[in-house]
Amino acid sequence: MKPLIGITCNYSKADLGSSTGIGIVGQEWILLAQDYVKSVEKAGGIPLLIPFTENTDTVLDLIKRCDGILITGGDDVDPTLYGEDVSIKCAHLEPRRDVQEALILKELLNNSYAPVLGICRGCQILNVMAGGTLHQDLPSQNLFHTLLSVAHGAFAHTVNIKKDSLLEKIIGSDHMLTNSYHHQSVKDI
Repeated sequence: MKPLIGITCNYSKADLGSSTGIGIVGQEWILLAQDYVKSVEKAGGIPLLIPFTENTDTVLDLIKRCDGILITGGDDVDPTLYGEDVSIKCAHLEPRRDVQEALILKELLNNSYAPVLGICRGCQILNVMAGGTLHQDLPSQNLFHTLLSVAHGAFAHTVNIKKDSLLEKIIGSDHMLTNSYHHQSVKDI
C-alpha cells in the first residue's frame, strides 16, 4: 500500500474569485503549487492536501492518519513566533497558516506520528517550532539566495551533505546539485 503524505497549503483571503472568474468575492482560498503533488506521487506516495479547518481536532486527527507530512514553502514565518519584532523588510505574513503549522509541528515534535519534511518555509517554521530563529530578510544580512535568472526546475548551485548522514546514504554522495529561492533562512538552530 502506498504511503499517505499530508501536504500543508498556503492560505489566502485575497480576492481571487472575481479576478479569476472561478469564485465569488470574499471567498477564502487554499493554494498549493502542483510541483508538491507531482513530487509526492513520483516518490510513490499518495498526496493529501491538509485543509484549514475551524476545528483543530480535525487537523490533528488527519495528521495522525498520515505516513508522512510535507510542510511546504510560502509566505514568511512571523518573527513573533521566535521572539523578534517584525522587520519592515519581512514580506507577507499569513497568521492563519502560522497558527495551523505551529499546531501540526508541535504535535509531531511531541508525538512522533510520522516523519516530517520541511521545504523552504517548511524547514524554517520547523526550526522555529523546535526553538530556533530565522534571518527575516537575507539581503539585509548581505546574504542573497534569489536566483531569478535560473529556469524553473534547473540546477543552480551545489549543497554539501553531512558525511555519514541518512541523506548521504540515500543520495550516495556528500554533495548534490539543487535550486532554491529564499527570502528568509535559518539563523539559530
